[in-house]
Amino acid sequence: QRQMCIRDRRKLVPRAHDLAPSFSKAFRELEEHPIIGTSRSLGLIGAVELVRDKKKKEFFDPSQKIGAHLVAQAQQHGLILRTLPGNIIACCPPLIISESEMDEMFSRFKKAIDETANHFLN
Repeated sequence: QRQMCIRDRRKLVPRAHDLAPSFSKAFRELEEHPIIGTSRSLGLIGAVELVRDKKKKEFFDPSQKIGAHLVAQAQQHGLILRTLPGNIIACCPPLIISESEMDEMFSRFKKAIDETANHFLN
């Protein structure tokens, strides 16, 4: 009952709906990175797939644990991500996130991706 009141009072569901297009666009932009094969998002839930070579559709060996490495790099930048099977990295910010905080989140995400690519490809 109380949770519904807070959700309604802060208009969190309409807010998430309003932010979803920007969130989705930012995830699609991550696909420009060489180690991001695909991205997907729905509302404020998104994920990327890590690949060694997207042209050849070559994946990283699971024993390399690239997903765990990227999550650790993100945590170094104050961003909490989650690794899923198949070298998938998921992100689900709180519904109260602002546009500027979302921009900062994606900036940190990109730093972690860059650092991970440098570690595994160089």
